[in-house]
Formats: sequence, structure tokens, C-alpha cells
Amino acid sequence: MLGQADKIDEPEVLEGDTREKEELNFSKLLDEYKIKVDNFKFHPRSTWSDEQKKIFCKRLRLQFCLKKNEKGFHMLTKEVNLNPKYFETTFAIQERNWTITEKELLYKGIETYGIGNFSLISRHLLPEWSPNELRLKTMVLIGRQNLSRYSGWKGTKELIEKEYQKNKRIGIETNCWRGGVLVYDDAGVVQSLIENIESKENIG
Repeated sequence: MLGQADKIDEPEVLEGDTREKEELNFSKLLDEYKIKVDNFKFHPRSTWSDEQKKIFCKRLRLQFCLKKNEKGFHMLTKEVNLNPKYFETTFAIQERNWTITEKELLYKGIETYGIGNFSLISRHLLPEWSPNELRLKTMVLIGRQNLSRYSGWKGTKELIEKEYQKNKRIGIETNCWRGGVLVYDDAGVVQSLIENIESKENIG
């Protein structure tokens, strides 16, 4: 989500800590953005202004990106921008030794249990890896930061690799390929491309 027009706010430094851990009222923010989107959502998307596209994107973030990582960082800042501290600590997990065998087991887990059922994959196939760690591994495996559109999807290794190539192509074309995954932009370009492609492929 980090195009030129999408600047990430540095998280607020709290007294005695460098982490943004305060409980943000995302529920209230979501209600506010729902009202804002209701004012224009029935207009043709081609007529939306850049500001309206950003509002719509932030509404999606509030719906699908309300997560904290293992160190307590929110994925979003109070301005509903991506929090860089969330990803700095989260992707550090990737530095752990990840074997080819474990990668193949994750492919098998996705095909058997579906994306999103990481507790089952962890319990039955990869007990050394937590559900959150497997979610992060899956993001890299399939090449997309937001897995919500894949929720419950059971793909074979071949289909997962196909999705990775598709996401990488979209990311490179839109300058939204970050750290090996496709991220969304505030202008809604990535979201629109994904919807157009997936409406033809019936994925999701």
C-alpha cells in the first residue's frame, strides 16, 4: 500500500517505550469511515476522487487489518495508515530456519485445511510454528499481504504458485510489491485490478 502518494506515519512514541501499544478505538473509526463511504459508494467508481478512493481504502483496512503482532504493535496507526513497526517485527520471524520440508507441509496444510485455518495447520502439521507465524509464511508463499480474499481457499501447490506469480505481476505493475508481497494502495488501483481479475477467475 505504499505508493508515492501513500506515506506511512511513524508511530507515536509513548513514554518509557518506543512502541505504539495504546488501545485505539478502531470500532469508532470504522463507523466513521462507513458513514463517509456511504456518501459516495453508489456512485460509479470511475467518478470517485482521489480522496474518496483513499477513504474507501482506509475503510477496508479498518475492516480487515485490525491485528497486532507478537510484540503488541498494531498493523494500523490512529490515522489508519500502515504502521511500519508492525511489519519490522513481524517479518523478522522469517529469519528463523524454514526448511523445504516445512514449506511443503504448509502447502499441504493450505490444500487440506484452507487459508485462515492456521491453528489446524499448526496443530496437525507444523507444531513448531504458531498460527500467526504460519499466517506470515503464507503471505510470503502466496505473495499477498492481505489474505482476506483467500479466506477458506484450498489451493494446491501449483495453484498457490500461480497466485504468487499473479500477485507479483500486479505488484510490479502498480509499484506495490513490498518485501516479497503485494500490498494495497490508497488510490484503490490494486484493489480494482484484483477485483477485475478474480471476477474472471472466480477465486475467493
